[in-house]
Amino acid sequence: MKKQLLAQLFLLIWVMFSIQLIFAQPDTLWLKTFGGFNNDYGRAVSQTSDNGYIITGSTNSFGAGGSDCWLIKTDVAGDTLWTKTFGGNGDDYGRAVQSTSDGGYIIAGYTNSFGAGDADCWLIKADASGNTIWAKTFGGNGNDEGNSVSQTSDGGYIITGYTKSYGAGGADYWLIKTDAAGDTLWTKTFGKDGDDYSRAVRQTSEGGYIITGYTNSFGAGFYDIWLIKTDAAGDTLWTKIFGGSGYEECYSVQQTTDGGYIMAGKTWSLSNGTSNADVSLIKTDSSGNTIWTKTFGGSLFEKGNCVQQTADGGYIVTGYTESYGANIQDVWLIKTDTAGNIFWTKTIGGYNIDEGCFVQQTSDDGYIVTGSTRSFGAGSHDVILIKIAPDTPKILYGSASFKDYGRIRVTDYNPVNSSANPSAYIITGNTITVEAWVFPDQIPKKGQNFSIVKRPYYQKEPHRAYELCITNFHDDGVPRYCFAITDGAIPINGAFPTDPNPVKIRSWTHIAGIYNGSMARLYINGILVAEEVFSDNIGAGDTGFYIGGLYQNERFRGLIDEVRLWNVARTPAEIQNYSRLTLIGNEPGLVGYWPLNEATEVEGNSPVTVDFTDNHNDLQPQFGIEFVDLTPINNEP
Repeated sequence: MKKQLLAQLFLLIWVMFSIQLIFAQPDTLWLKTFGGFNNDYGRAVSQTSDNGYIITGSTNSFGAGGSDCWLIKTDVAGDTLWTKTFGGNGDDYGRAVQSTSDGGYIIAGYTNSFGAGDADCWLIKADASGNTIWAKTFGGNGNDEGNSVSQTSDGGYIITGYTKSYGAGGADYWLIKTDAAGDTLWTKTFGKDGDDYSRAVRQTSEGGYIITGYTNSFGAGFYDIWLIKTDAAGDTLWTKIFGGSGYEECYSVQQTTDGGYIMAGKTWSLSNGTSNADVSLIKTDSSGNTIWTKTFGGSLFEKGNCVQQTADGGYIVTGYTESYGANIQDVWLIKTDTAGNIFWTKTIGGYNIDEGCFVQQTSDDGYIVTGSTRSFGAGSHDVILIKIAPDTPKILYGSASFKDYGRIRVTDYNPVNSSANPSAYIITGNTITVEAWVFPDQIPKKGQNFSIVKRPYYQKEPHRAYELCITNFHDDGVPRYCFAITDGAIPINGAFPTDPNPVKIRSWTHIAGIYNGSMARLYINGILVAEEVFSDNIGAGDTGFYIGGLYQNERFRGLIDEVRLWNVARTPAEIQNYSRLTLIGNEPGLVGYWPLNEATEVEGNSPVTVDFTDNHNDLQPQFGIEFVDLTPINNEP
């Protein structure tokens, strides 16, 4: 009984510890800058259907004159595919961009080069290559700006910004509805005798619109946050004011899955007792009533520019912080749960001023951020694009637990499944990729090797045709992940890190070994850590496929999940962007896929863990393997 209670207590502590690890700050996968000698700014970004990114903002380094609207298209790794500038002799700015249903892009901003007045709201429709299909201006004699655009369910567009040409006085909220050709269907203004600035609009689930920004025509303070709900014709259903005696601004709004709304901005009224602004995050119900309000910041100045609801029901916010980070002002990311409580925060920056203006969760459950930087790049301010890894790998829901001397295997001569194709894991060509997620519970002692994935030679050198492992054979006694391949003879080749990259105990790590016929490379969490020249075919091996080791003295201790075997050399971008996605099993080049979420029965054999490819190389867990079913955090499988 005492042993059982101790075991349950250990499991509870382990799960609590694992949950704590799950919400550690995610890694920056890459950072790209775009710009020239002058000031260039990124204002909005959206992931495109090819998993690349489209960015808009403004450039003083390129274009026709002054500041021009700038459109940048990148691939999945953030490398430039093309750029376009839009503008004339005046100053022209891009503020929002979205992919459209025809594969092109819609951009909103404002222009001083074209239109009727000082500055006019500007709407540009571009094709998939960034070429202008049409451009429209909206405005009168005063300053009129567009800050946000969304394609609507009828194929047209909804734009918001502010107008000094129309309305009740000063600056007023401005809502413009167009058809698919950008021609005006109707416009609405909202405001009074003060200045009212609209910053964001979204179409809501019932076809109306939600608008946010800030007002000094109404409310308690100098500026207050103003939330307006309209019907499909732009007529007001209700309005709400948020703020205190100080100064509040809001820059982003989104309808949430419960029908309510989430807003991000900055506040002086609730700024943790300081005289500077903090990031504000406000959650409302479907009628705009406050459910909760959160502020984030320190003793200096903070601002929230964008918020998005994430797949787990929580929220991701970007902006900047002066209280935390590397120096003057850093990009700031804040991840919260559904109640606005912090999971993690992350600063990104250098010696100067850096700001995050827009954030979006990407298809791999990571994040893409754009903004501006003076710490990196070519000029004064440059556009910055940052790819952030997912904060919770999908693999944490179910995984195989290796303890004592457990292993998972299949042999060439005795397959589990009568439809098995053992030749699929006998990779004798000159390209291969082997991937796995691991959560080590122990590390090998000096002179030991723990095997993760292996195609062996039985009881003869070189003992493996290919292998992912943790090895401790260096003079410094520091265990390292490694990727070993041979042509069936000594010496053993592969990617063996020379610089210490200590193995993290009880922490999820993604390992990938890639061989392309001339170079073997090892990636840890998507980052290249070792490479070695090797130009020969891979040896055939002679005894099955093993997860967790063949021999007792090389057995891995901990958790392993999402084992993938490819007969192609995956690219770095594919490793970075797809390691956290659940696969289907029919991806090109995929010859073995073992999610290791559970054991089942196959043709009377039990327990069995299934190969999800058509090669059906199902594996048998042996010697006490268990399948751990943790709490489904973030609703991930």
